Amino acid sequence: MRIDDLRTFVEVSKHSSMSKAAEVFNVGQSNVTMKMKRLEAYYQSNLFVRTPHGVRLTNEGKVLYERTVTMLHYWEQTNEMMSKKEVFKELFIGSMETTAAIRLPSLLAEVYRMYPNVMINLETGTTEQVLNKLMSYDIDAGFIAGPVKQSGVKGFPIFKEEMVLLTSKDLGERLDSTFIQLEGQSMLTFKTGCSYRRLLETFLYDHALTTTRKMEFGSIEAIIGCVKNGMGISILPYSVVENHNNVTLTALPSKYSMVETYFVYRENEWLSLYDVIENFGKNDKDG
Repeated sequence: MRIDDLRTFVEVSKHSSMSKAAEVFNVGQSNVTMKMKRLEAYYQSNLFVRTPHGVRLTNEGKVLYERTVTMLHYWEQTNEMMSKKEVFKELFIGSMETTAAIRLPSLLAEVYRMYPNVMINLETGTTEQVLNKLMSYDIDAGFIAGPVKQSGVKGFPIFKEEMVLLTSKDLGERLDSTFIQLEGQSMLTFKTGCSYRRLLETFLYDHALTTTRKMEFGSIEAIIGCVKNGMGISILPYSVVENHNNVTLTALPSKYSMVETYFVYRENEWLSLYDVIENFGKNDKDG
């Protein structure tokens, strides 16, 4: 068995396609097919089901894929550690859009100050997306709405966010403590997997309120702009929306008002620079 075969296997599995994997490695499709047949012969198992639209993993293939992703990560990490040459370090971080916009600039500046040779790569997504990328080794660590419930993931709280209900000025002026005026409003949120979206869904369900539709957005400004124009309602951290005009920010009942942001990483993969992040969180809470 060759390490190159396993790398190719991972790409075929990701794309469900021999041809797309061939494009990734800039080789002919026959080269990829040969490697997959060699792996299947080695394990004496069918790893793929061939379909008119590509391939999909068999149960045996799924087991091999999960373990191969982990094994390749550790193999590359070990090679880096054992190398006598100085290597340029990169840190890949995933974050919720709101956290990246408001909280991370000062924190990442502190990480950069302490580790000036580390290149920081940041990508945003929902809590669910960040966790999925963490477990597939696409990122090294992330910021999610906690607490941490996923096996194999460790984390600690770093920010505490006060959540507020975001409505248009007109709707906000008519709101009372029953929130009945929200009946029939549209939900304006990030994509499925966003913890703030789940919070809004729970809030409306608990108050027996129904919505006309759910509208998904990819940016904070888009959500705020649509709320301002009376297209619907949202729940966002106060730190994100406190300086926006022409919207109403309404305090939520205590059950929904506080959400902690957690810094998460894979179990047994603590890096020394994570100490900087942990200490930053402690100082932020003390302040």
